[in-house]
Amino acid sequence: MCTTGGLAARDLAVTATLIRPDDPDEPFVAKWTVERATRAKLMGKDNWVKYTEAMPKARAISEVCREGAEDVLKGIHYTPEALEQELTDAGELAPVKDAEPSEDWPALIAHAKHKQVVTHIIQRARAVGEFDDKVRTAALTKLGMLDRRNRRSRRMSPSPSRRSSRHLSSPTRSSTAR
Repeated sequence: MCTTGGLAARDLAVTATLIRPDDPDEPFVAKWTVERATRAKLMGKDNWVKYTEAMPKARAISEVCREGAEDVLKGIHYTPEALEQELTDAGELAPVKDAEPSEDWPALIAHAKHKQVVTHIIQRARAVGEFDDKVRTAALTKLGMLDRRNRRSRRMSPSPSRRSSRHLSSPTRSSTAR
């Protein structure tokens, strides 16, 4: 983490970087500044007034963790509403029945290769009332991993225009071997 500037000059900036051991060439970086917090209408909020120096750090750290470490967070940064989990009238998570599941949902999710497959498994688990914390955690972890893989593959595959120009300007393996 790198902190630069200060509050007096209103140029406080905090940059957090997360480097995954399984993808060290593609770090996740988040930068929070006073300007960004102001645009997000955070600067007047109670915690931002009391802890102005700490809040950009917290925002930057949580952002890189959501972006690059979904598998580590295991879904803890999501709200029940975002996951469509039912709540009781008191605002607590509705209890999930303790019966044995009809399928090994986490195993099915672990073997899924595409987000659409994970989504379909979630729908099936919900339909039979077996979408519990274990299934939710497996699904969120897998979805995060698939998102990272998709982002990585998009970065690594050249655009059609780059591919054709690289093909024309780069010698092929067979032509260099001759």
